[in-house]
Amino acid sequence: MALLVTGASGFVALNVVEALLTRGEEVVALDARPLPPMAATLFAALPGRLHAVVGDATRAEDLDAAFARAPVRAVLHAAAVTAGTARERADPGTVAAVNLGGSIACFAAALRAGAERLVAPSSGAVYGVPDTVPDLFREDDPARPTALYGITKLAAEQALLRLASLEGLSVAAPRLGGIYGRWEHPTGLRDTLSPPFEITAQALSGTPVRLAGARRGDQVHAADIAAGLIALLDTPVARGVFNIGSGEATGPEEYCAALARALPGLDWRVAEPGEAATVTGRFPADRPALSLDRMAQATGWRPRIGLEEGAALTLAWMRDARL
Repeated sequence: MALLVTGASGFVALNVVEALLTRGEEVVALDARPLPPMAATLFAALPGRLHAVVGDATRAEDLDAAFARAPVRAVLHAAAVTAGTARERADPGTVAAVNLGGSIACFAAALRAGAERLVAPSSGAVYGVPDTVPDLFREDDPARPTALYGITKLAAEQALLRLASLEGLSVAAPRLGGIYGRWEHPTGLRDTLSPPFEITAQALSGTPVRLAGARRGDQVHAADIAAGLIALLDTPVARGVFNIGSGEATGPEEYCAALARALPGLDWRVAEPGEAATVTGRFPADRPALSLDRMAQATGWRPRIGLEEGAALTLAWMRDARL
């Protein structure tokens, strides 16, 4: 049976679709935009079977059409709007409609189609900014999101888990760390690209990298995120909330240091007082790493790519990517 992935042209979903096709799965890929040409070309050479469907993951008729392409056993609902402050002000309705309304619509469509499993990625943003930085963010810690993205992600988690308790569908809501690496590109739906993306792009263009100062948090390579999400798709007994991250708190300075070892001569430093920074911070304040114990116990998954390898992989990818 097939797996359905919504938001399939987005950063996270492209990594998952590629990994599923690599292991020979049949995948229905739904997005309002066609797959990037580079992805379509690469995916066509993989052993799995791909059904690319253009449609809106908030619309019941488009979801039903995607489910009709093949019998679907499990769904990864990755369609989301990662909103920044400007979008919060300009279009909060769409942010809520996609992040919360789309999640509920996908749940209902999965029920209609008889799917067995729904994995709906959430975000570490639901933890918010703690008054004091704990050693780790754990799934039972208080959720205190401050921005609309985190608020809608938390609402979607809670709505899906409530509906799952009513209907019996197996649901997992993994809270993802700060993702970087393969397939990251401007989509128009992610208002802030990752600091590793910005740093690597500036390095490749010869632009001196100037950091605004360390803001540490859980940064995780996209391949590890994809492996974790697939582990949850494969483990329907794992229900509820799970963290997926690197398990380490790092910041732009550590990434620059790692990248410099793969790219000798990299011009980077923290900006002097009054000097403009060239890299946007991901985290509003220092944040701890995510605890991964619950995920490891439920699925056996652990991250494999450290920051050193992740920087080298990101550099190699961005040198060749045409997105």
